[in-house]
Amino acid sequence: MQFTDYKQGYVKQNRLIDPNKVEKRRDYRNVNELKMERSKITYDLSHEDKMKIQQMKIYEEERERERLRRLQEHDLMYQRQNERLNQIFIKR
Repeated sequence: MQFTDYKQGYVKQNRLIDPNKVEKRRDYRNVNELKMERSKITYDLSHEDKMKIQQMKIYEEERERERLRRLQEHDLMYQRQNERLNQIFIKR
């Protein structure tokens, strides 16, 4: 059969993940218990992650500066066009 994607998707024996290798999710009695557990999580970044974040920040700042520059150019162009049109209408 040529349609192996569909066949594999609907066959019960085929599993995308092995359930024996997946960590069991802890059951919480209430939301406060879940919040307490999540508050214990530390989000320490590796040096590489910090560098990536810094690079992304620099890239976004550069994009914003470029956007503002283009915006200024367009504003100036429209201002000049408006002044030319005003001069044409005033001469009439």
